[in-house]
This record gives sequence, structure tokens and C-alpha cells, in this order.
Amino acid sequence: MPVSRRHAPAFQVETLPQPGLQVLIAMTAALSTFAALIALSAHASWGVYGAFTWILVPIAAALGWRCARIERRRLRWDGQQWLLTVRALDQEEEFVRIEVLFDFGVCLLLRATSRPSGRCSKAVYLPFSRRGQAQWSALRACIYLAKADVLET
Repeated sequence: MPVSRRHAPAFQVETLPQPGLQVLIAMTAALSTFAALIALSAHASWGVYGAFTWILVPIAAALGWRCARIERRRLRWDGQQWLLTVRALDQEEEFVRIEVLFDFGVCLLLRATSRPSGRCSKAVYLPFSRRGQAQWSALRACIYLAKADVLET
């Protein structure tokens, strides 16, 4: 008797704010700026103006915090293809291809790239974590089952 193959059912999930990730990126930006300033001060004599450049560290932290902000998006699998909605801008859905970049069990980073017919070919990174996601197991199962479905077609 042939075994029937399971297909990924329709599924949707929304990205949520990730303050822990924002803090990590802001700290990384601040520490790398601090290290660059230390390296520059070891090789240059800045004199009076050296102290003024230390304002760059909090600016780098603020920029890192702002750039790490996660926009509200909805990722949907309709049973055949992935669709990505950007809620902040409009309700239009765009067909995307999903790639799993990191899967650590408790957190997941996906890259959504639009298909050639899409508005832009820029990649969108979608971080997810188990905390705050009621559908965590369903999300991971759908991603891997849908990937298998797409590879077969």
C-alpha cells in the first residue's frame, strides 16, 4: 500500500518586535565603533579633538538600534507558494522564495527574496523566535514541508 505524502497546509505568521535582537545589534555597533576609535587613537595624535570623537559610540549604538527595528510583516503559505505582506505600507502580497539562513531551535532567520515578477529584488530578512510565537512548531514544520513541496515541483 503506497504511503501518502504530507503536504504543508496553508499557514500564516506575523513577525514580532525582537527587542533582544535590537539590543544585541546596538551593542555590536557600539563596541565595534569603540574598537575602531581605540585603534585610531593608538596610531594618531588627536590632541584636544580626541575626546570629541567619543560621541560616535552612542551615535553608532542609536543607529544600530534603529536599523535593527523589525517591521510588521505577514508571511503566508497558501499551500503552493509563499506570500509576504508588508503591513506598514500596504495590503498587497508579493510572491517570495524563502530560504532558512539560521535555525538554532529557539530562533530562526529566514530570507525572503521576491520572484522576478516582484516589485523589488531586494532580500527581506525575517527573524522569528520561540518566545512570543504561539505557532512556533507549526511555523518550523510548514517551512520545511513547504521547502520539500517546492523542490519537488
